[in-house]
Amino acid sequence: MTSETLEISGMHCGGCVRTVTNVLKRVAGVQSVDISLPENSAKVEYNETETTVDEIRKILRSSGYDIIRFK
Repeated sequence: MTSETLEISGMHCGGCVRTVTNVLKRVAGVQSVDISLPENSAKVEYNETETTVDEIRKILRSSGYDIIRFK
């Protein structure tokens, strides 16, 4: 299991937090998601044999958000 804290662009409100959380939870291999709106970040725990940060980024982009950087 791998854990990454990702800085997310495009989150502005509680609705964004729900959307990003739901999108990330649907990614195969993602086990948990913890979003911080004040920090515009998402702590994501995932199985690296099932997905990658690049795949997570691609799925987030298709939903209107992006990963700015890893923290």
